[in-house]
Formats: sequence, C-alpha cells, structure tokens
Amino acid sequence: METGLMSDLLSFTKKEKIKIKLQKKSDSEFWLESPDRSMTAKFVIDDNAHEILYDVFSPEYDMHLKEETVEDVEKIDFFAEENREWKLAEAAENIWLILDEIKLWTLDNSFNMKEQEMI
Repeated sequence: METGLMSDLLSFTKKEKIKIKLQKKSDSEFWLESPDRSMTAKFVIDDNAHEILYDVFSPEYDMHLKEETVEDVEKIDFFAEENREWKLAEAAENIWLILDEIKLWTLDNSFNMKEQEMI
C-alpha cells in the first residue's frame, strides 16, 4: 500500500480535528468508522491497477451511502434533523471531507477512485 496515503490521512484528520477511527487491516485495506459507529467506510487499494475502491455504509440504517448522498451534506443534515440523529450528519460530513482528501491524493499519485459495494 502507498504508505503516503495513510500518513496523509492521519495528518489531515489531526489537523482538521476530525474524530474518526482509522484502522489499517492489511497493506491494501483500511477502514474508517465514526465514533458512534453510525458510518463505516472501507477502502481497498490496488497498487497494480492504480485504483482505490471504496464503500460507505451506515450499519444503523443498513444502507450503502452513495457518493452523491455522502457529498450532499444538506440532505444528510435534513435527515438527521428529522430523525434527531445529529451524529449521523457529523459523521457524513467527516467522511465527505476525508473522501475529498483521498481524491486529492489520487490526483497527485495517478490513482483512480471507484465506488463499489464491499461491506
């Protein structure tokens, strides 16, 4: 795995004060989990194909959150307000920020990102 990505993510989450659990499962796989466990994201890095596969999932609602859902913070905020699930909105925003940071990393390192249900 590109060690630069992990160290960049750790630096980014620390700098932005994002509370998220970052867990490396293997040299090619890592997971993100919100503190309240309302959102989980799995990332698989394929160095040979220069590709990062990812999946964002809400165990609480048993649903995969597609990129357009994750990126649409206003929708998540509305959903959270309607259901009084404030932590979900915060978790979605944090995942969205991290996904943006990974996208920037992929551009700098000639990788592609692809959404795929893996959880």
